[in-house]
Amino acid sequence: SDSDADSAAGSGTSGPVATPPTVRLPPSPGDDGPAPSCRAVLWSGGEPRSLSAPPPGGGSPPDGHLFAAYGDGHLSCWDAEGGAPAPLWRIAASSPGDDGVRPGLWRTHRLPDTHLLATGDDAGGVKVWDVRTAGKGSCVMQWDVHTDYVADLSCDGAGRTLLSSSGDCSLCAYDLRRAGTPRGTPSYRRSDDLEDELLSLAVIKDGHKVVCGTAEGALAIFTWNDWDDAADVYAGHP
Repeated sequence: SDSDADSAAGSGTSGPVATPPTVRLPPSPGDDGPAPSCRAVLWSGGEPRSLSAPPPGGGSPPDGHLFAAYGDGHLSCWDAEGGAPAPLWRIAASSPGDDGVRPGLWRTHRLPDTHLLATGDDAGGVKVWDVRTAGKGSCVMQWDVHTDYVADLSCDGAGRTLLSSSGDCSLCAYDLRRAGTPRGTPSYRRSDDLEDELLSLAVIKDGHKVVCGTAEGALAIFTWNDWDDAADVYAGHP
């Protein structure tokens, strides 16, 4: 990777912060049985005005919308400002396994200053969606690197690298600029397996470090662009 990919810019924001209105979200209906749980909700309000313009050919702008991820593997987009009783769109956002069961979604993450939204599922799949066209059901990037659920998602301040932590005890870094390049050019790097599940992550130190929280309370510290193994581990709660 070139030098500007080795360090990530901060993701500070300025200006007024939009406050989501109170909206009661009806449950997303499951295919069978009781309604699935809603595991993650992402508010897209307060984005720069350029992101709120409708895409060419029509479609819904991302500003003022809620994205909800469900335990049945579906992703819904809600008009939060209008308080609509039904989602603008609802898609199957995870791929069924060999047993035909669709893994549930665990996490969502909005990439800064873009129309892109990432999702992670129970089976370890990571997908990136363009929210202007996601209602058609087609993602723009996807990876199946993890062998267990995706516990958390984050990215650098420039939105060039997406990160995922997983129950398979590993961290993955996906180069969004190289995704979709010819075969043989990897667009991701996966760490060695650590000794514990990585349940959460955050980019710190102005993008130079990544900290992952583990199931037993320890904090695993990675140096940016050195994803093979944690550079340090801090003991957690006794």
